[in-house]
Amino acid sequence: MLRRYHSPVSVSTFASTVSTCVRGKCSINIVPCGLQAPSVSTDVSIISKITGPTPQPPLITGQWTHIQNLPLADPSYNIPGAIDLLLGADLLPSIYLDGLQRGLVGEPIAMNTIFGWVLLRPMDSCDRSSITTMCLTISEPLDSLLKQFWELEELPITCHLSPADLAAEQLYQSTTTRLSSGRFVVSLPFLKPLPLLGDSKTLALQRFKALEFRLNRNNTLKTQYAEFMRDYLTAGHMELIPPAEHGNPYHYYIPHHCVIKPDSLTTKLRVVFNASAKTSAGISLNESMYTGPKLQPDIQRVLLRARLWLPFPICRFSAVNCDNRNCKRGRICTRSSWAHPWCPTRDISR
Repeated sequence: MLRRYHSPVSVSTFASTVSTCVRGKCSINIVPCGLQAPSVSTDVSIISKITGPTPQPPLITGQWTHIQNLPLADPSYNIPGAIDLLLGADLLPSIYLDGLQRGLVGEPIAMNTIFGWVLLRPMDSCDRSSITTMCLTISEPLDSLLKQFWELEELPITCHLSPADLAAEQLYQSTTTRLSSGRFVVSLPFLKPLPLLGDSKTLALQRFKALEFRLNRNNTLKTQYAEFMRDYLTAGHMELIPPAEHGNPYHYYIPHHCVIKPDSLTTKLRVVFNASAKTSAGISLNESMYTGPKLQPDIQRVLLRARLWLPFPICRFSAVNCDNRNCKRGRICTRSSWAHPWCPTRDISR
């Protein structure tokens, strides 16, 4: 194996072009193929490539009769091949021997060397035209380019959040979790942790008595209302307050009433829970929580967009799947004492 040394030299070619691919220097002994003598010692520079395959184009050798019986150094000289070693002129006296074979004018001259007979001839002068070809390929999908185009044409939308909206957003990001079942657990965004809202039971009871008087005058409405509350209790959206927690100052009793729409095709009766009802302290449950940033688009933009497409798709939600069983803080503050229309009366009578 040849040992390579560092060599801080540069190699200049035609037009003083400097090659920067000198990778080192080593010492070699050159001998003919299959022999051990004679040998020539020299130091060579290592570069990645000397030149391209030679000769170009391939040679036709059938008419050169003066070299047919000579032991050539390279029997396949007429076939283009890689150049592995370029010898300097200082080695010519060491490799050339006596002997010269000439052919006709324009045919190669054979010279005898220690490696065998080598050939020398002038290059064929032929005009060659080079053709430059450029190929451009775009690998980015067309839909991605179209998306970038519309993003450039779209006006930037800046959303300026108030300090209260920022606080609500940070609270949502820090407290929201997801259960293994896929449900999201979202805490109520209180302005202060567990605020004391005051007495809300008195007002809730007054409004319930008025509602009960109205329901007793309409048995159909009373049955529908009781069925809704029974489904609400079965779904786990509210529960009866244990007797030990009747005096809990953190409870908020939510008044509720019904809205009737006889011409509705889906829901003729809707129960509305009014968390905006104020307590004895003059505040409501809604006022004690962050409202958060506005998520719905402006109604003007919705109406204008509806004029662009026909038909315009619309939909409605028959129910929202809410579950307050996983957030203890939310259960304490939003628990209703009437899972059934007569539940408050039963609680007071105890």
